[in-house]
Amino acid sequence: MILAALALAATAGLIYICACHRRRPALAQCGAVVILVFYLVLVFASTVFGREPGKAYRYELTLFWSYREIMAGRTKLIAENFWNVMMLLPVGALLPTAYAKMKLSSVTAAAFAVSLTIELTQLITKRGLFEFDDMFHNTLGAIIGYGVYQLIRTLHNITD
Repeated sequence: MILAALALAATAGLIYICACHRRRPALAQCGAVVILVFYLVLVFASTVFGREPGKAYRYELTLFWSYREIMAGRTKLIAENFWNVMMLLPVGALLPTAYAKMKLSSVTAAAFAVSLTIELTQLITKRGLFEFDDMFHNTLGAIIGYGVYQLIRTLHNITD
């Protein structure tokens, strides 16, 4: 079901590119859309559907609660926060590759929407902890990914 929805979204994205640019999308754009769709399927599979449902709804509604816990000695959360940043970093680089005119604000909003969807799905299906920290770290990762994309683009333009 999710795979079908993501494939539909990718198709809509390609149609959008063609309609807005009135030309065929570049190979890099098509490739970025395909990679993005498959990557998001993997993200959803690992963060939601790769987990067993719990017995209760779990949530943590205090922003930056993990930092307090880290200060209290739960250093395992450092790695969790790091991997939450890394999780959507590729999305931040792939979105502007797929949609050339996409600005940082749009990438940020899209990443937040993806993260919110993951967290809400985890909450509704009882397959994880709904938390604001994850949404913050996921969105931060996409922002960093966008920065990496811009850096590579700038370096590529310098060498041309």
